[in-house]
Amino acid sequence: VQTCDLPISGVAVAVEASKPEWGLGQQEITLDYTETLAMADRHALFKYGVKELAHRAGLSCTFMAKPAIDEVGSSCHLHVSMWDLDDNPLSWDGTGPAGMSARFGSFLSGQTAHVLDLGLLFAPTVNSYKRFQPENFAGTAVAVGVDNRSCAFRLVGHGPSFRVENRIPGADVNPYYAYSATIAAGLAGIDAGLPSPALHEGNAWQDSSIETMTKSLHRSVDRFAAAQVAREAFGDGVHQHLLLSAAEELKAFDSGCVTDWELVRYYERV
Repeated sequence: VQTCDLPISGVAVAVEASKPEWGLGQQEITLDYTETLAMADRHALFKYGVKELAHRAGLSCTFMAKPAIDEVGSSCHLHVSMWDLDDNPLSWDGTGPAGMSARFGSFLSGQTAHVLDLGLLFAPTVNSYKRFQPENFAGTAVAVGVDNRSCAFRLVGHGPSFRVENRIPGADVNPYYAYSATIAAGLAGIDAGLPSPALHEGNAWQDSSIETMTKSLHRSVDRFAAAQVAREAFGDGVHQHLLLSAAEELKAFDSGCVTDWELVRYYERV
């Protein structure tokens, strides 16, 4: 294994909080908020730094979404709010559901309307979809709720801190793609003048009327391929690149490997 000789002590990634989580050896890290591109950079640098520090100590770590099927998965919750160019908050004005502004309501409705079409950018690997289990804190139910962890979109905070938490992405997400999908969906909602979403109360996982996140990378690729919002937001070239990359990932998994599950299930049974 080749290691990078670049020092990592000078990388400025502000950590707001850190604590053990439910899974064995699982740690939750909250990075300090900032603007979108800088946040994506912090995300990528943090992952690199943790992996490099672990390697130097003779250890390893993983950011897989679901490293073990009988353990809780690892998420990457995205907290998103709206601000103007003068740093004035635009998400909350006390008028709409939960106090959200009409513009933020349209932005949020864009998320719920397009999240399945853009799901490839929130769940980019074969393993991503193993995390989407009911009652396991994964945001599979496409609904909006106030501090409701069964909803894919959880509203938290008040006033200037009011924001939405997207609970769909796993720890394996590419932050640049995920934020791009968030912005594309939100702007589509604003352009269409969508009304603020209704707020769900109760356990969204148990409501059969609510759409749920796609169950496989195959299905996400199909939806992304047909998604006009994706083509318009990213352009034909980037849209095609993302599809081809996902297709190669699926090809490698579908016909380029034999998994442990296949060995356990078929080795002596067939």
